[in-house]
Amino acid sequence: MTDNEKNIPISNLPSDEAQETLRAIRDGEIDALVVAAPDGEKVYTLTGAERPYRVFVENMTEGAVTLSPDGAILYANRRFAEMVHLPVEYVIGSSILPLFGSADRHAFQALLRAAAQSAQTAECVFQLADDATVPVHVSASPLQAETLDAVAVVVTDLTEQKRRDEVLAAERLARSILEQATEPIVVCDDRGRIIRASRAARELCGRDPLFQPFNDLFPLHLEDGRPLRFCLDNGKPNPTDPAPLCLCQGVKATEALFENNGRRNLLVNAGPLRDGHDRIVGCVVTLTDITDRKLAELALQRSRDQLDQLVHQRTEQLARSNADLEHFAYIASHDLREPLRTVASFVELLQRRYNDRLDDDARSYIKYAADGAKRMNSLIQDLLAYSRISTRGQPPKPTDLNDAFERAVRNVHAAIDETDAQITHDPLPTVPADPTQILQIFQNLLENAIKFRSGKPPRIHAWAERRDPDSVTIAVRDNGIGIAPEFADRIFVPFQRLHTHQKYPGSGIGLAICQRIVQRHNGKIWVESQPEQGATFFFTLPTHA
Repeated sequence: MTDNEKNIPISNLPSDEAQETLRAIRDGEIDALVVAAPDGEKVYTLTGAERPYRVFVENMTEGAVTLSPDGAILYANRRFAEMVHLPVEYVIGSSILPLFGSADRHAFQALLRAAAQSAQTAECVFQLADDATVPVHVSASPLQAETLDAVAVVVTDLTEQKRRDEVLAAERLARSILEQATEPIVVCDDRGRIIRASRAARELCGRDPLFQPFNDLFPLHLEDGRPLRFCLDNGKPNPTDPAPLCLCQGVKATEALFENNGRRNLLVNAGPLRDGHDRIVGCVVTLTDITDRKLAELALQRSRDQLDQLVHQRTEQLARSNADLEHFAYIASHDLREPLRTVASFVELLQRRYNDRLDDDARSYIKYAADGAKRMNSLIQDLLAYSRISTRGQPPKPTDLNDAFERAVRNVHAAIDETDAQITHDPLPTVPADPTQILQIFQNLLENAIKFRSGKPPRIHAWAERRDPDSVTIAVRDNGIGIAPEFADRIFVPFQRLHTHQKYPGSGIGLAICQRIVQRHNGKIWVESQPEQGATFFFTLPTHA
């Protein structure tokens, strides 16, 4: 130190003096420097510092600092000050440790101790006061002179390198994704050349597409003849050509045709690539081969057409069958019943005029004949009612099942009074149905419940259940004689009886009529029962027309 130099810490100097001091250090005019330490001020001499060396260090592209063993910055070049976003005058004389986060700070202190003995390297991150972070590579070596124990540190800013590494990693990831993609995908530059292509894209065009014009390798067009191509605008190269659909403008789920060793159907999706100024510099195109799907759709459409034709034919056949059934009903109503009425009339006349002249056997025969005629007339009426369920039904309309059930109860009031029956029901919904036919179902079920009663007075209860969102299930339970499970289907067949008509009168068609009505409403009907344990009849009705 010369006689004119003073041992004054730089941080305590006025701004102008601090700048002049730093210039003197860089130019080699100062040979020593005072740094405040916890145990008092310390003097660090810079003996041997030569101006050429300092000029070289000052102009390095890396940051360079000289540190005391406890981390005080004895010297720093301009590049280091730029890295930490601070003026040089605030850097020299301060501690380097606050530049690190807590984890890196402890690691750097350990590196500093080790660097006093041998060269050390590490990567860490500066946490700056303005919340910026700077990834750096630190190379530290011991620096020993006559009066100086310090560590020379070279700091390399890794920001750009990290950014390049990230770009390269992203590029490798993009390539990996592209290679593993099962769909044909291509990336075009601003000239329409393919610069990336998946394996599936190479297989689709049959050759290596890289650096080839997209429009040449994939001459796409829509069903209406419009081309689907790469272009940066919607201009037409030829005024007579149809306006193209430009991939760079964005295309979503558009079907196109591709001629390459046969016709292929492709589903095209495309989107533009933009630079930092939002300019279109290319596009990404996905070409999904849907040829097999289109063939399947055509086959399905042919099957549908055939099915529609078959349904039309069956509908015509059903219409003819219904017409024949209607004609049969007319015959049953008129032609068949006419001779039956004649037989019944003469049997009744014979009984009235000659009853006192006949013996008991003759009177029994006449009674059997009259009863048979009545039963035959009832069968014909029931058969007529059964045949007219589909041909004379009303279109569905909102039907209050509470009202239909209560009307059915009123229709059987005579049987209720005779048997002391009790009939109840929970609230029932309103559904789209033929109200007359729904009344018929309830009335038939109530008549059967009263007819097939046990020794106790009939107890009948109805309720509704929602077992699925599209229909309602109606239940009617009785305490009658019940039905064996093996006969649960047989009772819905027309004229199938489980008992003689002498014991339980009737034609045996009531439940068949119920089933046909329910089927007309796209529902189903069934029974759950055991002998002597009563029976519960269920039937479903749609909740929507």
